[in-house]
Amino acid sequence: MSKVKDNRLKSCIFCLFNDHVMWVKNWGGYIFAKEFEKEVGLKNKITTIWFASLIDLVSLEDGRLEQYLRQIDEQNLPHLKRYVAQARFLYAQVAELLSSFSIEEQVFIHDFRDDLVHGFLTGKHARERNIKYVENLKLVTRRVPREEREKLIWDALEQKGHKPLDDFLSDIRQRFLRPSKYQLILRELCSCHKAVYEAINNNKEFEFESIPV
Repeated sequence: MSKVKDNRLKSCIFCLFNDHVMWVKNWGGYIFAKEFEKEVGLKNKITTIWFASLIDLVSLEDGRLEQYLRQIDEQNLPHLKRYVAQARFLYAQVAELLSSFSIEEQVFIHDFRDDLVHGFLTGKHARERNIKYVENLKLVTRRVPREEREKLIWDALEQKGHKPLDDFLSDIRQRFLRPSKYQLILRELCSCHKAVYEAINNNKEFEFESIPV
């Protein structure tokens, strides 16, 4: 039973990195491949889902990583502590990237993602609803009236002069994908994720070039 618990924890730690890689493997072709160069609307929608998923990821960081650290001590797997520190650095770069977008833009993108993925199941017309965004590298969650949320969404468009939707989203996509510390780490993860998996499961540490931990 102990071995099963160890393997489960190792898998969870690996997913802190591999979830990013899986996104690129599953969807990156539609964003980066030349065959889809003219599919602007498709690229924008996929980037919207990616962007919003990173906001959700930041919201899980503290509790999940602290839980893993407790389990590492309980199961005597000290080599995993470095991976948690590396994942924390990765999440910090995600927060830095998201913080480069305005609150209004983040609320708009999260709301638009919910429309694409969930439709009316999101409670779009509820009198109050939680909004999430990253400000100054920290996640902020607030419960706001529908009118305030709708104003933030409207203000996002107003900031860009009420461009057509795909022009607005193209600007978001280009800024999201421009060179950043997160994109640098992501490129390395895509090339070394198998080696990371082997190191974790062989009770070894892994040294990333793009993560100074």
